[in-house]
Amino acid sequence: MKSGFAGQNPYDLPKTNFNVFTEVLGKGLGLLEDDITILGRDKIFKLDAGTDSEMKNFFLNVFRQKLGSYRFVYEQRTDSCDYRINIKDLSMGVSYTRPEGKSLLGEELTRRVISVSFEYTFYKNETKVAGKKFSENYKDSINVKDYEYVQNQDFPFMNSELPEKSFLGRVFVPALVVLTSAAAVVLFFTIRSK
Repeated sequence: MKSGFAGQNPYDLPKTNFNVFTEVLGKGLGLLEDDITILGRDKIFKLDAGTDSEMKNFFLNVFRQKLGSYRFVYEQRTDSCDYRINIKDLSMGVSYTRPEGKSLLGEELTRRVISVSFEYTFYKNETKVAGKKFSENYKDSINVKDYEYVQNQDFPFMNSELPEKSFLGRVFVPALVVLTSAAAVVLFFTIRSK
């Protein structure tokens, strides 16, 4: 079996932010695909996803992968289409909670929340014919040691800073562990010498 990131079993690793964004965005595009099917699979659609950005580029890549079998025009200055699809309010982001330990000596976990939302509208000759809003959050807990693995440096919106540990987690718990260990050693030698 091949080893994964940091010598781990690759099956134990969490989904990367890239994979989760692709999965969640795919669900939203499923709604759009349903409307395309209703309007006519054989029609030509012009897509307008707004101004250029890394978020738009990621959206378009997933869009082309999921809906590549339909007829789309991506050029801004074309009138040879049956319907125009306007994508607006595209928002994607990730956040993490402050790391917390599972137990006194256990691993630290952080809660990851990935959010994707957008609104799409179909127009035929400047008349709105269909549209929906999509918004979904993906939530899970990941081990803090997998934080670097799940991040994606190619798309800044897929990254977020991990909040600092609380004072309790940074100072008190390690101090308590050291004191408990020291007390155990002292007791061991005290009992052994009697």
